[in-house]
Amino acid sequence: MAETDPPVSLKLVGTIHGRFSDQPTDDLTNPDTTSVWLRNNGFPTVLHLTDEEVADLRALRQAIFDIFTAQTTGAAQHPAAVAELNRALGHGAVALASVDPQAPDRLIAVDAAADRADAVLYRIAADALALTTGPHAHRVRQCTAHTCGTFFVDTSRAGNRKWCSAATCGNRARVAAHRTRARDEVSDT
Repeated sequence: MAETDPPVSLKLVGTIHGRFSDQPTDDLTNPDTTSVWLRNNGFPTVLHLTDEEVADLRALRQAIFDIFTAQTTGAAQHPAAVAELNRALGHGAVALASVDPQAPDRLIAVDAAADRADAVLYRIAADALALTTGPHAHRVRQCTAHTCGTFFVDTSRAGNRKWCSAATCGNRARVAAHRTRARDEVSDT
């Protein structure tokens, strides 16, 4: 089965590249880079963020990482991570009732807060909660590439996928294994 587009909560966790390496990189370094990431990941109306809003998103990212780490390792959930997730979920009032301009006798729901940072926090937190409690919760895996550390939903039929991406982490792991085998063969001769 082909790799699918990851849920937005896992994409957020993946904004730290090489999490376990000596020099991880972060896509959410400031309001501008964070706004670009948000626009590229389903939040096209978020235009301007404050430093505090970026810090809130980064805190949610760490909470989601901690929650999925506990889930995939069987460890107890960390209360601070759950509290941070709940704080983001508290921003859930993202729809308002409005009069339908085409039919003034009817109400419609308007996503009036879609461009606000708190609505973004809510949507990502709700996605993480749905993933941890939904039918695919047992399919969430952490990439086994030794420097990566991101999470993915294993959609393979056998349920034994190892890497977040076969093209990146998987390829690096296969190349490293090949080099190790070649080195071992040379030393055995």
